Amino acid sequence: MGGRSIEDYVASRIEAAIAADPPEADVYAFSLWVSYVDDDPRRLEVWFGSNTEERVEASLERASDQAEARWNFAFWRQNQIEMIGGDDRHGAAMFTAWFEHDLGRWFTDEEDSADPDSAYETGSQMEFHFFRKMADVAALLHQRAKTLGASDRRIPIIVHVLEYYEEIAAQNERANPIDVLPAEFLTFCRNESTEP
Repeated sequence: MGGRSIEDYVASRIEAAIAADPPEADVYAFSLWVSYVDDDPRRLEVWFGSNTEERVEASLERASDQAEARWNFAFWRQNQIEMIGGDDRHGAAMFTAWFEHDLGRWFTDEEDSADPDSAYETGSQMEFHFFRKMADVAALLHQRAKTLGASDRRIPIIVHVLEYYEEIAAQNERANPIDVLPAEFLTFCRNESTEP
């Protein structure tokens, strides 16, 4: 892959997307949503998006309270500003090479059929390490571009899956400067904990 790091590749793709389409004035958070393609942990992808104060206001009548409307991804726009992995073949190949060669964690279809419990455990480890890698991407974005396209403010980058639990809170503390990540997000994460 030419020696380029995953962090640099993903961050550069996101920076280019932000430069092409700067965030709205009322964006209060960016999202790095980690998901599977076809429920396969060997095919992880990440979507970069954002949410706005306008969307929060529109979600209030459906959400149980302000915190849920603001932080529960189910109520977000789920806009795809950029996607890395999946149909992005270069990114997907980088992720696969990283899993196999750097992490030494992988399984074949045959191994999955022969020992699904072991394959499941390997897949869980892959997701955990990938999630930490995306937290490092968020930290790099903050380091390289203090306002991420916003002219006068720093915006948190929420790294997450669909569920919220303690590890999500911990990785977002790793991903965002302490003065950028809202304490209310951490409280919401920990109150919603559905520890896997």
